[in-house]
Formats: sequence, structure tokens, C-alpha cells
Amino acid sequence: MFENLMVRIATLGLFAIVAASAQPKAPLVFEVADIQPAKAGEKDVSISLKPGGRLDVRNANLQLLVAAAYGVDDSFVSGPPSIQTDRFNIVAKAGSQTSEAELLQMLRTLLTERFKLAVHMEKKVVPVYAMVVGKKGPKLQSAAAGEQSSCPRVEGEAGQNHRRCQAFTMEDLADLLPNIAKAYLTLPVVDMTELKGAYNFQFDWMGRGPYNAAMANTSTTSVRAGEKWRYSGRF
Repeated sequence: MFENLMVRIATLGLFAIVAASAQPKAPLVFEVADIQPAKAGEKDVSISLKPGGRLDVRNANLQLLVAAAYGVDDSFVSGPPSIQTDRFNIVAKAGSQTSEAELLQMLRTLLTERFKLAVHMEKKVVPVYAMVVGKKGPKLQSAAAGEQSSCPRVEGEAGQNHRRCQAFTMEDLADLLPNIAKAYLTLPVVDMTELKGAYNFQFDWMGRGPYNAAMANTSTTSVRAGEKWRYSGRF
């Protein structure tokens, strides 16, 4: 069990907004933002904060955008059905020295001003998987400065899935795992490693179907439950 933030969103007008007595600071905003509906049938989904003050969004729904803006798992974001069904492509630009934290603040402003969303934060106790460092400590190869973050599928041993991650943080990995291994990880994954750097590593795992088949046929295939996730030597 883990205490995390649950985010609820709704269209403006459904919530009464009470003005604080102190004058709030002006919200950070993008210099320019182009928002377009995503094409029907598009499969790839991405939300990228790029160097030089740029936000690129491809085929993302509002649930994912709110989760990214507020740093929570998308399963903690609830609202009307449209937050999952409506998808958008966004290209937004800010000053070249804008930090990632500032870009996320600008994304929050964009959601409020352009999508007319109101956000309510509350605490809720929910079950999660905790990602922690093993007893022998981390054995990760640090990424080079300026290396582009990615984690594509790669070729490898037949019958398994393979990913090679470059310049990936543990927070990135915790976000990725439930999306690529849903048959195993049915709950959000929370990074509790306290590892702050970006790393290069590869990991390999057997899909749930082949794994179950292998376990049912132990007379010809020996597979231990602890080996359903097998990491390469670089992890």
C-alpha cells in the first residue's frame, strides 16, 4: 500500500473556485502552442519535454497529459469519459532556457486555459509495486551527458521481449513498466530506488502466454518463477 495523489478533473463551471486573499503570481505560459486533434487510428503515444523549451505531444489523451503535468501515474487521474477518448497532438514552445519543471508548469496552465480543466488534488491510499534497489546495490551504467532518452524494442532471443533503454531515469522506468508488461504489472510502479541519475541498460522478459505455457510444460522446459524477468549484464 502506498499513499499517493489522486487527481480529479472536470470542466470549469462544475467546481466553485474560491479566490485566495493573497494575489497569486502570474502563471507560466508557453510563447506559442499549437493543439490539433490526433488522427483516428494513430497508435504511437508520446509526451516529450525537449531541450530549448519545447513540448511535443503525440496522440495523448487528457488523462495522460494531466498525469504528466502533475507527476502522477495516469491511473490516479479520474474525470469524465472524454479524458480517455479524446486525443491530441501538441507542439508548444517557450524560451530556450526554460527548465523541465517550468515546462510542466506551463503544461498545467495550458490545460486550464485551452482545455478549460479544473484540477482537484486529494490523497488516497492505493496498492502499488515499489521499485527498490537490490541487496547487492545498483549495477547500472551511467548515461553520457546530453544523450537522448529512449527505450525502443530491440532484437534478441526468440520468445522474449527486449528493450534497450538509453539515458533512462528510474522514474522513467517506473512509468514505462506497467505499459509494456501489463500482464505482469497490474498496478502502478513507484520509483523508491532513490537513484537520481540517467542510465543505459537492457532488459528482457518472457510474455505471460509463453511463460505460462513453459511453466505448464516443465517436463521439457525448465523455467523458474523468479526468471520471468531476466536482465542483461548492463542492468
